[in-house]
Amino acid sequence: MYDKFNKQNLIELVVSLSMENTNLKKSVEQYNNSNTLFSNYIIDWLELHKHKIASTTYNGYYNIIHNHIYPYFKEKNISLSALSILDIEKYYSYKIGKGLSSNTIKKHHANINKSLNYAVKIQLIDKNPATLVDLPPIKKSYISYYNLTELIKLFYHFRDYNIYPIVLLCSLGLRRSEALAVKWSDIDFDKKTITIDKKINPITNKLDYTLKSNSSYRVITLPEFFINEFLNIRNSCIYNKDKNFIATNKNGDNLSCSSISHSFLYYINHYNLKPITLKGLRHTCATIISNSGFNLKYVQEWLGHSTITITANTYTHINMSDKKKVAYTLDKNINSIY
Repeated sequence: MYDKFNKQNLIELVVSLSMENTNLKKSVEQYNNSNTLFSNYIIDWLELHKHKIASTTYNGYYNIIHNHIYPYFKEKNISLSALSILDIEKYYSYKIGKGLSSNTIKKHHANINKSLNYAVKIQLIDKNPATLVDLPPIKKSYISYYNLTELIKLFYHFRDYNIYPIVLLCSLGLRRSEALAVKWSDIDFDKKTITIDKKINPITNKLDYTLKSNSSYRVITLPEFFINEFLNIRNSCIYNKDKNFIATNKNGDNLSCSSISHSFLYYINHYNLKPITLKGLRHTCATIISNSGFNLKYVQEWLGHSTITITANTYTHINMSDKKKVAYTLDKNINSIY
């Protein structure tokens, strides 16, 4: 990753680190006042740690803190030193009542817990009340996916739209943000490979060379069908006037994460196709690979997961035909005994 840094990046990092030391001293002096509100503290905590986290992570934290945590605790007027387990649990109950899922609450908790751990570290409070909070049970979400027949039908309906390249890329297992960043130079038509080494930041809509993990940087071998489809798209270039990004709008600009998600949903509904998301296409790729007999390690590397646990828990399922095979095998074995 460090080879991506230039001289200006290094200067900015040094300045940022020196500023952190100054800001830390100011924070300790400021928050030694027991009347400091928790809502104000968590805002300052986020800014103090901004340079330590990826931009997409920061944007996620920013949304949670500024749009949810800060307004709630600002209204409650609770100081950092007085914040209790009950205060935090009441916040989670309130948010669940407003329709947030338990999975989303878990993300809110991560922000609160991290900020309070830091408060303990710099001796602003003695204990972190968030460590003893009872979180609502996490419900495992189901991600819809397609079989091969459904996937080919999807390709047929999307072939004439500028979102089609993204549909192909997500069906190859790319994340939405990764698919948007693919340029024609990333595809080697001779070697039949595609290189994934960047993404489009969903907040700024700009190129970002910092991917989710080191495993996310990968090279995928393209099946012949996808090679031919990409060649057809490149040769037509109806929307891609500058021949830079594979998927663009009519002006030749790269598409945004929100725009392609909305367009994808629109056409899914328009053609009355089985409901699925772009993430579901990535899920489809993982499931097809797994059900074709490849082990989880192969699926992990193809998808760019940091651990095989993520692959096993999130993306692989035994489809209905395989379930019938399992039932048939068990039945056959039992009958052989009786």
